[in-house]
Amino acid sequence: MNYVLSRLVRQFVPVIFIASVLIFALMELLPGDPALIILGETATPESVEALREEMGLNEPLPQRYLTWLGNSLTGDFGRSVTGKQVTELVQSSLPPTLELAFVAFTFGNLLGITMGIVAGINRGRLPDIAIGLASSLLIAVPSFVAGLIILLVFAVWLEWFPSAGRVAFTDDPVESAKHVILPALALGGIIAAVISRFTRQSIVDTLTNDYIRTARAKGLSERTVILRHALKPSMMPVVTVVGLQLGGLIGGTIVVEQVFTWPGMGRLLVNSINARDYPTIQSITLLLVGSYLLFNLLTDLAYGWLDPRIRLGHGVGA
Repeated sequence: MNYVLSRLVRQFVPVIFIASVLIFALMELLPGDPALIILGETATPESVEALREEMGLNEPLPQRYLTWLGNSLTGDFGRSVTGKQVTELVQSSLPPTLELAFVAFTFGNLLGITMGIVAGINRGRLPDIAIGLASSLLIAVPSFVAGLIILLVFAVWLEWFPSAGRVAFTDDPVESAKHVILPALALGGIIAAVISRFTRQSIVDTLTNDYIRTARAKGLSERTVILRHALKPSMMPVVTVVGLQLGGLIGGTIVVEQVFTWPGMGRLLVNSINARDYPTIQSITLLLVGSYLLFNLLTDLAYGWLDPRIRLGHGVGA
C-alpha cells in the first residue's frame, strides 16, 4: 500500500498535472472559437458572446485552466460542440473500447505467451523457426493494414463475420462475439507477436540456469521442469513488455475502431478532431494519459507477485 501511495504522489499526480497543462495549452493555441463552432456560422454576435460567457471563455487563461482541471477531476468535462455533455459521450463510448481492448489484450497475451513457450523449448527447430517468421510478419504489418486484410478476407470474401458495427453482449452474446472477433484479431495479433518474441528469449535464458540443470538431474520430467521451475521466472521480463503493450493498446484501438466502425473512444476522438470539438479532445486525451499511467503502476505491482524478492516498498521504479 505504501508503494502504491508513493507512486501516486511521486509520479501519477505530477505527470497528470503536466499533461493537463500541455493538453489545455495546445487546445488554446488551435484556431477557432468553441462558442462559434457550437452555434454555427449563422449565429449572431450576441448569442456567441452569451455562450462564451456561459462557458467561461472570457475569463483569464489561468482561471479557465484551474476551472477546467477541477471540473475534470470531478467528472465534469464540459459541453461538446454537439451540445451534449462530454461526460455523456465518454460514458457511451467507453464500454465498447474496454470490451475491444479486453478481448484483444487477452487473446494477444494468451497466444503470444503460448507461442513464445513453444518456440523457446524448441529452440532452433521447426516450431521455433515458423513462429519466428509469423511474429516478424505480424510486427512488420501496421494494425490498420492488418485490419483491412482481415476485413477483406473474413468479412468480404468468406463472409464469416460482419464487417462493421457492434452489438452489446447483454443484447445478444453470439452476435456480440461475431462483431468483436475481427477487430480483436487485428489488434491482438501484433500484441501476440511482440509477446512471443520476448517470452521465447526469456524461456531460452531461463533454461540455461543452474537450478534448471539441477531439476533435470533429479529426474524431473521436462513438463515439470518447464511448468514448476522455468515458467514463472521467465515471466519477469515479459511483464514489462505486457505493460508496454497494454499502454500501446490505447493507440491501437483508435486505428482499429476506425477500420471496423467500432463505436468506441478512439472513433469518438477522431470524429472530435474532425469537428474541432476541443472539449471532447481535451477530455479523452487526459483520460488516455491517466490510463497509461495506471497500466504502468499495475505492471510494477505484477513484479512483486512474480518475484517475492521484490518488496513493494522498494519495488521497481521506487
